[in-house]
Amino acid sequence: MKTCPNCGSQQPENVKFCTNCGFAFPAEPGKTPVQEPTKAQSEQEPTKFQQQYAQPQETKNPNENVEQAKSFAKDYWFYFLNAVKHPTILENGHKYFGFATIILFALFNDLFVKLLMNSVARSVTSAVDSTKSFLSAFGESTTTGSSSDAVSAGQATLESGLYAKLFFLTLIVFAIYVLIGFFVRNVVLGDKTDTLMSFTNRFTHYLMVNLGLSVVSMVLMLSGMKGAAVFIYFLMALIMSVAFILAIVIDTNPVKIDRLYGVVIGQLLLAFVVFIIMTVFAVSLASNLTSIMHAAGL
Repeated sequence: MKTCPNCGSQQPENVKFCTNCGFAFPAEPGKTPVQEPTKAQSEQEPTKFQQQYAQPQETKNPNENVEQAKSFAKDYWFYFLNAVKHPTILENGHKYFGFATIILFALFNDLFVKLLMNSVARSVTSAVDSTKSFLSAFGESTTTGSSSDAVSAGQATLESGLYAKLFFLTLIVFAIYVLIGFFVRNVVLGDKTDTLMSFTNRFTHYLMVNLGLSVVSMVLMLSGMKGAAVFIYFLMALIMSVAFILAIVIDTNPVKIDRLYGVVIGQLLLAFVVFIIMTVFAVSLASNLTSIMHAAGL
């Protein structure tokens, strides 16, 4: 037994606290009290076994290229919306926004032409079948074989290289617009404020609304409203011509000659070069269309 120094009561040797007053007896010399870990500590601190055999956790780092692409697309979307609302109020966007816009135009142009060619092919097939039915009613002999198969074969031959050529042709036409416009602004007018990159962004910013019109024209084509779709397409060509003029004219810096004359020079150069390119392309397209007509028996 031991005596509690606080209240004087007798307590067993093995108790740590006085049962009468709650006094904590000091530890005996040479003995270190063992402190049991609390429940929270035992749950938080892993054992040696857990530390030895624990599987390493992989840290998932986001792909830098993917994140940059997402950021670029998001910024471009807001850039597009602002350019549609205010075409002549230029904004400081990414330096490659102009190139991205040109590539999108080339892709949309391909899709529109493909939809148009499919519509023309269906019309040709219907016209050939109607002609054959009309001739058969009067006892006239017609060529054997399905006209739809012939037109489909001719269309497949036409499409085999048409869309790739059309894509690169669109890129070439845009390059001609940009290079001639930059030449007139930088050399003819002597306005050195723009680099080729910034002029490309300026030019595409003015015609950004054409991206929206491209989608509208394809929707109209899918809806069967070919006339309205073609009208929208020609409207886009007009807007592109206006954007070319604005890219040269809009500014307040003094130049060598009046900007109006610079626009006239640019339009003449543009018309000449585009005429040559379109003539070569039209000859190739006419040759392919002639092959389709022959295959259809016309």
